[in-house]
Amino acid sequence: RVLFRSDAIDEAALDILERIGLQVPHVAILEALKGEGGVHVDGEVVRFERSLIREHIKQVKSCSGYDTHVIAGAYSHNYLDPGSVRPRPSNSDDLVKSIRQADALDMGVCAPVVPLDIPGPKQELAMERLTHENAHFSYGAGQATNVVTAEASLEMSAVVGRPQKLEIWITSPLKVHHSGLDIIWKLRHLGPELVVCTMPARGMSAPIFLSAILAQCEAECFGAVTLLRVIGFGKQVTYRVDAFGAYAVDMRSGNVLLSGPDYLRLLAVMSQLAKRHGIPMPAAKTLLTSSKTPDVQAAMEKGSQSMVAATLGMVDTFMAAGTLSSVEVFSPVQMVIDKEILSYIDAFMAPLDFSEEQFGIDIIKEVGHGGTFLNHESTAQHFRQAFWEPQLFSMNPLYSWVGQEMPSILEKARDILDSLPL
Repeated sequence: RVLFRSDAIDEAALDILERIGLQVPHVAILEALKGEGGVHVDGEVVRFERSLIREHIKQVKSCSGYDTHVIAGAYSHNYLDPGSVRPRPSNSDDLVKSIRQADALDMGVCAPVVPLDIPGPKQELAMERLTHENAHFSYGAGQATNVVTAEASLEMSAVVGRPQKLEIWITSPLKVHHSGLDIIWKLRHLGPELVVCTMPARGMSAPIFLSAILAQCEAECFGAVTLLRVIGFGKQVTYRVDAFGAYAVDMRSGNVLLSGPDYLRLLAVMSQLAKRHGIPMPAAKTLLTSSKTPDVQAAMEKGSQSMVAATLGMVDTFMAAGTLSSVEVFSPVQMVIDKEILSYIDAFMAPLDFSEEQFGIDIIKEVGHGGTFLNHESTAQHFRQAFWEPQLFSMNPLYSWVGQEMPSILEKARDILDSLPL
């Protein structure tokens, strides 16, 4: 089904970059751009001719993926203790424990919380170090905000054999973030991968019209790629997995929505737009929710968003396990529930096997007409692989659940956390 006219969106994006351009607040980079063919510099505003844009964007055909199926964390400032109903400010002990819990659950880890007990620039360094020290598959502490932290981040990633990346954010509408530009300019001799990303919000930092936000998102991504390649970064430039991502807004509160049907619709549309330009979305933040606690809303949003992404073939890695209230709160209990949600979806998405053994004609012959397969050897050998075995969700009848003293999902999740080898 055709959801939009991709060619019209492309032309609108090129028109934006030719007529309006990007704001590039960095003196050294602006000087490097002057005199380049197809580039027009007027103060801090840089406009690109569409032929130059087309030449450069066709060289960027992929984005770096992830080597884990589920990633926990999203740099939350609040922590919800298991058994508590009210979040509190997070600290360094919460950071270490949540990293180790996610690792024990076989998840990749972005720093789940911000250690607010560590002041100033040491905070980012601690997040980076502690994540790498306590997880097998660590993705660090997010965007570095200064050169010292960025350089240390690259060095730590190299030591533990993790990807060395620097993110370049566009502040919508159409402004490249100054600190990101300064970091990549001063560390260009290290040759890190440069990851372009943007986050326009519909009706807030982008027009309310769907076609307009699609065009603006493309313009911001294409403009940043062209800018970086023109000043000499070439093969180092790629897109973040969610670079072609736009967000909805709750107009009543002004809150940017990272969950719900409007967010999911934009996610599906933007993934198709990215694929048009040869950029798959190997990961997406489908485990986000607006709910403030592990409840029905959290389960609905996380489950439906992840199921849609899986069935549409959008992603292989599901991000933000354990988060609540978008990314404001991290909950270890919710992280365990999220693992169960993904296990449920994986069972649904498991490929069918049409091998000769699976057709079982000889087994059917052995059982014969009107017989039962319950006591057949093949059933005993394969039933655990044939059916999904939940860790949290209850699939047993009422009398059995009552006999187990009616455990809640939250109680079972806390028991799993207590049993983890940390």
